[in-house]
Amino acid sequence: MFTLSDETFSLVSTVDPPEGVGRREFFLCISLLDYSYWVGATALGGLLGSFIMFDTTGLDFALTALFVVLFLEQWKGKERRLAGAAGVACAVVSLVVFGPDNLVIPAMVMILAVLLGGRKLLCA
Repeated sequence: MFTLSDETFSLVSTVDPPEGVGRREFFLCISLLDYSYWVGATALGGLLGSFIMFDTTGLDFALTALFVVLFLEQWKGKERRLAGAAGVACAVVSLVVFGPDNLVIPAMVMILAVLLGGRKLLCA
């Protein structure tokens, strides 16, 4: 839980451990490696960031693309479609009710409530 990041989630939700490797150990190693890369790159960026200048226009699209790919991968697995559909429905309701400038937090709260409330159905 303490090592979870977007990158770690994208890996552990789409990859199965190799044959003969324990599931828990496999995911722990992925999490620790991702976390150490994240901490190391952050430290390096903090030290060298003021010396390196580049245009970041359009970089914000990368996170949106990551979540679209994660959703499509989840949609491929038939057992996970209901959770993905619930997330999309909550986001659409939040967009309609709160508008495009204020939809993220209400959508996340709704998704959390729906997933927690429907976990017996989703985990069956």
